[in-house]
Amino acid sequence: LYVAGKNYFIEFDPLKVNGNQPQLPVYITDFKIFNQSKNHLLNQDKIGLAYNQNYITIEFSAPNFSNKTPVEFQYQLAGFNNTWVDLGTENKVSFSNLAGGDYVFRVRATNRPGVWYEHKSQLIITVIPPFYKTWWFYALTAIALAAVTYGIYRYRVNEILNRQAIRNKIAQDLHDSVGSTLSSIGVYSQVAKIYNEQNKNDKLKDALEKISETSGNMISEMSDIVWTINPRNDNMPVMLQRMESFAKPLLAAKDIQLHFDYDPGIENLNLEMTQRKNFYLIFKEAVNNAVKYSSCRNLYVVIQVRNFRVEMIIRDDGTGFEMKEIKDANRNTMSGNGLKNMSMRAKELKGSCELYSSAGNGLTVKLQFPIT
Repeated sequence: LYVAGKNYFIEFDPLKVNGNQPQLPVYITDFKIFNQSKNHLLNQDKIGLAYNQNYITIEFSAPNFSNKTPVEFQYQLAGFNNTWVDLGTENKVSFSNLAGGDYVFRVRATNRPGVWYEHKSQLIITVIPPFYKTWWFYALTAIALAAVTYGIYRYRVNEILNRQAIRNKIAQDLHDSVGSTLSSIGVYSQVAKIYNEQNKNDKLKDALEKISETSGNMISEMSDIVWTINPRNDNMPVMLQRMESFAKPLLAAKDIQLHFDYDPGIENLNLEMTQRKNFYLIFKEAVNNAVKYSSCRNLYVVIQVRNFRVEMIIRDDGTGFEMKEIKDANRNTMSGNGLKNMSMRAKELKGSCELYSSAGNGLTVKLQFPIT
């Protein structure tokens, strides 16, 4: 069959007509974020989205000039759902709250129900996850947790070792104190035996009194050490109460007035076991020395914090004496804890214990040690 026209003709052969339909092309026409068109992004090979750009809409079209049958669409979002999803004649699809990762959006069309053409359009989309959902954040978190766990483990091990060291130190102190005291009692017992055989009753009485005093001091010191290592007494209010309870009756028996003052902030301090023991025993020794040697009428105790250091000042209004006499007085104490031991305990506190005195001006004991 030929059809002629001006300067042309058309040839049509019915035998060459077949039933194959041409491919139906699909075009992605728009890309929206929160319903705002961002179609310039379609020019990119890959669209990158922040994690909070979590509502997108993709529009598409398939021009159809050869059939009156409505065009239908299917889409696939690889990385989220690998199956094809029917849209019917709807030419757009929306997604919300996509997790971080890579996605490939594909769409295809047909104008013959049940027959889908191979021509597809696709769009590569990458959603950048928030930093707390990235692999490096998980890795850092795991490392941090491991470091914290190891730190807690090392801390607990060190605490156990420190407590054991403190126990060993206290055990050594008790051994030395009890051993020295028992040796003294043994010597005085031998002396008392000799005085008894010689019928020297006055000297025998003195020896027995020294035995009684020495054993009493040992019992008192052991009681103090046991008290200071008791965890129930590891707060300053309890410590301050015991200090005052110890000093008041002892001083009252000698008609000495106690003036006990401390800064309110002292009650918030938390001294560890060794610090509590040394702090209390220095105070006790200073009070005992004041009772025995000062001939005072007033004893002033001030405890305060100065420049991150605990400061305890114990001052009496007694007769006072020269420093050489202080050393002599220390040698005459029977408790074995004299002024020399006060200085040794201050060193264990990493502090200092200084004494100031002159004739007629009483004695001042000043203890300082850092807050740890």
